[in-house]
Amino acid sequence: MIRSRPQVVTHAVCLGVLCLLAGCTRAAPPNAASRPVPIPVATGDYPLYGHAADFSWLAGRVVENFPCTYLRFSPAARAPFGGLVPIDVPAGDSHPPAGDFVVVRGVLEPYALDACGSPAYRVSSLEEH
Repeated sequence: MIRSRPQVVTHAVCLGVLCLLAGCTRAAPPNAASRPVPIPVATGDYPLYGHAADFSWLAGRVVENFPCTYLRFSPAARAPFGGLVPIDVPAGDSHPPAGDFVVVRGVLEPYALDACGSPAYRVSSLEEH
């Protein structure tokens, strides 16, 4: 049986619609922006825990307490701010996993009012330690 041209076209269109509904599209190649960017490694001579006198950098362990991320920069409770400050990593930057030791540079905002507490540390750069 020979089908007429309009019937063949109709079947092709139906097949295409069904394919789209079923998700039969070619996968797009991964976008470079969607790939996680590895965190660079600190090259300076930083202690495992510590901070600059002016808090221009902090070194310590990342602590997660949903929804906040903190940096324990001193294990001593008598340290400034109890040795723990919430860190604000810029959107789009790689987020350090909990438990990692990192070195951050930025600005301590002593009067920041957010859900994670005050003071907050506004991170301008983050490196693995």
